[in-house]
Amino acid sequence: QPLASLTIPRNALFSEENPYMEVFLAILRDEVNVHDIKWADVDELSLDTVITPELEEEGFVRELTRAIQAARKAGDFRTHDSARIEIGTDARTQALIEKHAQTLLGATNSSAISFVSYAVKTNDIAGRELFIAVIKN
Repeated sequence: QPLASLTIPRNALFSEENPYMEVFLAILRDEVNVHDIKWADVDELSLDTVITPELEEEGFVRELTRAIQAARKAGDFRTHDSARIEIGTDARTQALIEKHAQTLLGATNSSAISFVSYAVKTNDIAGRELFIAVIKN
């Protein structure tokens, strides 16, 4: 689950003037999974753990991408194999998936996402139940 920010104290070790700081911050941002790193006159690190609706959506899309990739792997798909994705879910989750369809299609080398009504329980991603089928084109 991505988080909004990490606040870092200004001191000799953590300084904006450090020539390696940009590389360090990029690694830290990726490993801690935060969008922003802030500098402040504080004594210790502080992580903003408030999950906004936007962060929740981003986390859901990441988890769904992982689930689709796992389904591709289970189906012995190769990296270059294009696929169609079929998902059975509720209307609210379908709208969320449709909103992020282009991101999902690109990240999973898929040509289309369709929604089906013959779903069976297979995946629970961030509290949302999904049925995922990946079909070779």
